[in-house]
Amino acid sequence: MINKKYPSSIWAELVAEAEVVSRELIKLLDKRQLWRAHNATLVGNGVEGPTALVHHWLHENYLDSIIIGLRRALDDDKQATSLVKLLQKIERRQSEFTLVRFQTLYTDTLAAFGKELAGADFGRFSRDGVEIDGELIKADILRLKRDHARLLEAANTRSRTSTLGIGFRPLRPLTLSEILTALWVTWWR
Repeated sequence: MINKKYPSSIWAELVAEAEVVSRELIKLLDKRQLWRAHNATLVGNGVEGPTALVHHWLHENYLDSIIIGLRRALDDDKQATSLVKLLQKIERRQSEFTLVRFQTLYTDTLAAFGKELAGADFGRFSRDGVEIDGELIKADILRLKRDHARLLEAANTRSRTSTLGIGFRPLRPLTLSEILTALWVTWWR
């Protein structure tokens, strides 16, 4: 069981930020799951005509929403609360993150196993088992920044070109009449 009393105010601040970032990432996973479920219902249904327009619109909004969420999670702007910023703060305060402090997060309910469990958990982030590994943090930050650059490139490319294809493709281009019918059904029904 993890104790809510953190080893320092810095830990408490970073845990609060991590919870915000975590909630945002979970929202993205929820959207992905919802899209996959929706998309699964389309398989084999030959979506075309005005219905294809609605599904295309849903697809475009899903992609835009995911791109915005990922950009937010990877942003290193000073006003952002993001995974990159969180890792940068941990990197700057590396000496704050030691095994001894990490062990204080484990309560007495784990008495016999607390220190062992804490050591195993901490070992994922430490090469020497004593302090958090700054090189791992730097590598993660670098990877996330590269991903952010690729995401920005994809978002900018996407804004210039329309994409279809996750699960459905209209069999033919929609006619103006079909588009207007779909809009009429959506707005005035």
